Amino acid sequence: MLTFGPMIDSELSRFLLWNYEIPFQERRHMFGWASVLTFFHGGYGRIPVIYGDGTGSSGPRALVDEFEPRCRASRILIPGQEPLRTNVEADWQTFNGELATHTARIAYFHLLPHRDIMIGPFTSGIPAWEAAITPAIYPALQRLFSTLLRLNEKTVADSYAHALRIVDAADRRLADGRRFFWEERLTLTDLSLATALAPLILPPGYSAPIPAFAEMPEVMKQMVTAFRQRPSGALVNRVYEARAADQNSTKEAMP
Repeated sequence: MLTFGPMIDSELSRFLLWNYEIPFQERRHMFGWASVLTFFHGGYGRIPVIYGDGTGSSGPRALVDEFEPRCRASRILIPGQEPLRTNVEADWQTFNGELATHTARIAYFHLLPHRDIMIGPFTSGIPAWEAAITPAIYPALQRLFSTLLRLNEKTVADSYAHALRIVDAADRRLADGRRFFWEERLTLTDLSLATALAPLILPPGYSAPIPAFAEMPEVMKQMVTAFRQRPSGALVNRVYEARAADQNSTKEAMP
């Protein structure tokens, strides 16, 4: 899997490959250069791109479409029965299509000015030559992110308001104490919410490179602390705990 490590869609793709029991190797690259490299693997600029062994999928939705029809019944993320199927698809659009964008915009707006804590996440796991040049080109990367995500006070304030609206609605659905959104097992609703909100929760087992809570600017610490106290924050932790428990049981079962 060719990725830019911190990207929300990269984290979601890691979750999907885990869920569908697909072994993979992640190859992280510098932002921008990763998009160029996708053209060699059929990604057409979209990251992450998953390739090899007859697989060629660009982005997390392509992974769902490819592996959902042939996974084990216990691993199905989009239930076949209606109206549940339609509801899960609607949640996908809300959480991965909207909330993920708002979360990325909020996080990058507050973190990018702090070069000292962002070099580490930007270079985690990438080839040595890319890591070596990242500090020198960091201002250009910051400008690129600012352009692509339209990072300014107004758009970020709007994104924060939209994110709160979405999370408020999710909290109301979880207020009855249910384990996951629709069933006692994971669906695509849970994975898309968990990975979209994870940068503002920092759950144990979060595999996207990001500054640690202690390193973050005060405004981010306040947001993370607040989101962690919500029912949606608890849901994010349960999703990550479910993955960790499954991975541990798989390791124990290996000869």
